[in-house]
Amino acid sequence: MRQQCPQCGSYELAKVGQNDKFLKWGGGGALVLFALGFVAPGFWIIIPLWMFGSLAVYMSHPLLECKECGRQWDPRKRPVETKS
Repeated sequence: MRQQCPQCGSYELAKVGQNDKFLKWGGGGALVLFALGFVAPGFWIIIPLWMFGSLAVYMSHPLLECKECGRQWDPRKRPVETKS
């Protein structure tokens, strides 16, 4: 079954990554681990693991974007029906 845009009903969809979340979680976590690395040097090892882990999570769960209206949504979540 093909998915369609919940807003305009178009079937013209594209997968897009969640780069903004990757930058927030990956970069923020790396900065925290970097700061903790001065207290306990073992945290230096975790920084690359954190970056690759957050990259893998966000690249493996792409969003769908409608090419006609530009709406983005998570295809794994059920759309909420609204009365108009």
